[in-house]
Amino acid sequence: MYKIREIILSRIFLFGTLVSTLLFVNCNKAYKTPEEIENIAVNLSIERFEQQFFKLDVVSLSKLKSKYPYLFPSTYPESFWLQKSNDTIQLGLKEEVTKVYPNVRLLKEELTQFYKHLLYYYPQIKVPEVITITNDVDYKNSVIQGKEKLLIALDCYLGSDHEFYQNMSGYIAEGLSKENIVIDVAEVYARKIVGRNSERNFVGQIIHYGKQLYLTNAFVPFRYSSQVLRYTEDQWKWAEANEKFTWQYLIDKEILFGTDKNLASRFIQEAPFTKFYLDFDAETPPRLGQYIGFKIVEAFMQHNKVSLQQLVELDSKYIFEHSKYKPKK
Repeated sequence: MYKIREIILSRIFLFGTLVSTLLFVNCNKAYKTPEEIENIAVNLSIERFEQQFFKLDVVSLSKLKSKYPYLFPSTYPESFWLQKSNDTIQLGLKEEVTKVYPNVRLLKEELTQFYKHLLYYYPQIKVPEVITITNDVDYKNSVIQGKEKLLIALDCYLGSDHEFYQNMSGYIAEGLSKENIVIDVAEVYARKIVGRNSERNFVGQIIHYGKQLYLTNAFVPFRYSSQVLRYTEDQWKWAEANEKFTWQYLIDKEILFGTDKNLASRFIQEAPFTKFYLDFDAETPPRLGQYIGFKIVEAFMQHNKVSLQQLVELDSKYIFEHSKYKPKK
């Protein structure tokens, strides 16, 4: 019986994708910052370390180490840094970063708006000094948050089609564009605020990610939810058109309260697509577990008078039971 239903639903999602073509707009929202948020004072500075690092000599290296000691681990001798600053590969990185970022005016504007929204919800947080760097395209560490510093590796945001990313999987390269910097920064803060994921069952895990995504969305409301979830236009259309199918699949397969460790790799973790183990898997967007978790948290916040701070403290079981979540038909 279920196999027949799977075949029918696999045909439905194709039609649903077609009729949802107007649901996605790949640009910033027409968003006006509320006055109480716009009036929050944010004094943001951006230091471009990557522009200062290259072609150093002994004297200039000494000055740079004094200014940025935390960027020069003592385990490496001065000769290492001198050689690296004059290395052909490093000079190539600087050249490409300069092409894409001749200045950081727009980045400063977006980060300023982000911090205004962050401080509105969490006024105790201090705005750090922002420092741009290159890190040999280590995209897993493209944004690093410290107590008073925030490091952003600009060579990880040169555009998804950049030649530096040609040997990467497409689903990874897709996120390496300048539009994602402010979202990645917001997510770093959201992860820290929500804390470590200690949930064991599947629904608890996806709600944990749903909290992170909901906070990230709240911190950058000038971006669409689709962008916060890092979905392409087609991926967002699929997720929206097939939300009910995804939810019903999780119920019918008794996945929601499952504790199988493989569920994370199938539905939550970064991957080219979600693994339903159906014939159309390759056409699905990745991380649909996170998408459903976000939708559950979104429904919970719509039906309950709860602040963002209170949301973080609530356990997943309570959120799930009081969300009144019903996927779109």
